Amino acid sequence: MKEVQVLQPVPVVPKELTDRLAALEERMSKFEASLERLVKAIEGQDRALIDEVSRLREELNRVRREYEKIQQLQQAMTLSP
Repeated sequence: MKEVQVLQPVPVVPKELTDRLAALEERMSKFEASLERLVKAIEGQDRALIDEVSRLREELNRVRREYEKIQQLQQAMTLSP
């Protein structure tokens, strides 16, 4: 008797999620680059720049959390039948 394999359909991750992840990756990269420039500029410098670094770090953390949530959702979608 011949064994027949039934292929499981591969879940499709919505393009919107993939696009959103790519946009968030780019945004995180830009924030990280901005932070690095500011950190170099503020070593021993102005309080306003230190405040800007704090603001950018908070925004980066928000973006990172959103990115991680979307990534988890994407993984869940690829694992679920």
